Amino acid sequence: AVVCTNDEACQYKSAEWQCDPRCICWVQRSIGSLIVDCRGTSLGQLPDLPRTTLLSTVLKVGNNSLTSLPAVSEHSGYANVSGLFLSDNNLTTLGSGDQLPENLTHLDVRGNQIQSLSEEFILFLQEPNNTMTLSLSGNPISCGCESLSLLFFVRTNPQRVRDIADIVCTKQKKAFQQMEAFELCPSYVLLISCVVGGLVIVICLLTVFYLMFQQELKIWMYNNNLCLWWVSEEELDKDKTYDAFISYSHKDEELISKLLPKLESGPHPFRLCLHDRDWLVGDCIPEQIVRT
Repeated sequence: AVVCTNDEACQYKSAEWQCDPRCICWVQRSIGSLIVDCRGTSLGQLPDLPRTTLLSTVLKVGNNSLTSLPAVSEHSGYANVSGLFLSDNNLTTLGSGDQLPENLTHLDVRGNQIQSLSEEFILFLQEPNNTMTLSLSGNPISCGCESLSLLFFVRTNPQRVRDIADIVCTKQKKAFQQMEAFELCPSYVLLISCVVGGLVIVICLLTVFYLMFQQELKIWMYNNNLCLWWVSEEELDKDKTYDAFISYSHKDEELISKLLPKLESGPHPFRLCLHDRDWLVGDCIPEQIVRT
């Protein structure tokens, strides 16, 4: 139950939970949260919290001796925490983020020993429903290749890291948000350059190959029914004088004379080549075949 003695602060009373004697606990009516303040009490682990749905919990455990983020399953009432203040402890990592309370809206880890955030933690921050903000200044951020994912995250989500302007790369003597990828990781830029250069070379080679064997390539693609939207029979034959050569025996001359007008007229006429009509008498036959 919540018992109020004035307009600002109230007490949370429960038969199942008592405030840790090293901490100060009260309900702040303006934000509707139970404040558990255990700063500077030499805590090595988190105190127990009440299991309640009446209030969210803001836990302040700065200036203690905590070395890792607690997991929801390890502490009673921890799942209800909406604000977790862990500044000036001995944290070296934030893990993958899965151990944090589901409804956590702000995580304060200023002044710890965190050198980088893992790829898993950055992915955790980028989850669609995750709006948690972070305070990170005062940590010895390495400002190396391992911090590239953090740089890309703060570039696209600057409002999610409240004190981003106060995070400084000591070695480079420059604000973290002003760093460029090549300053953090020269090998990353080299890799990108190699990939881009390789793509340019491949594109150039493919272009040269296409220009040298354009006709052969189109014929092969057409014969194999590939990319027919790009190549058509009309395009392949646009430089040809004839559509077809009719080879026949002199015994079939009468049949050809009847078929020829029908084939060479109509809505889709064919351009036909006949040896006795279109070839030069006495000319070399192989040359005439190539020419027509």
